[in-house]
Amino acid sequence: MESTHKQLDVVYIKWVDTIGDPEGNWKDIEQTDEFFERDDNVVEEVGIVWSEDDDYLCLISKWMPSEEMPITAGRTKIPKRWILDRQSMRIKGR
Repeated sequence: MESTHKQLDVVYIKWVDTIGDPEGNWKDIEQTDEFFERDDNVVEEVGIVWSEDDDYLCLISKWMPSEEMPITAGRTKIPKRWILDRQSMRIKGR
């Protein structure tokens, strides 16, 4: 089986993730405002671009291009509107 992913981009991206309240219980107005003001949801990540379209970027953390059974791991699909910064470098795959 020939890999269709000959060129793989390695990227650093800085993106905004969603935050869910892990407690999930009732909060007063002040606590709700404090939750809204949180800014600890910025993620910095390095990964391999597996696929991309106008709306989404799909990163993988591992790629095993085995002839018998190519596999990937660590998949993340990120809406492009959430990406704050992106820096790329190209490596040659198998």
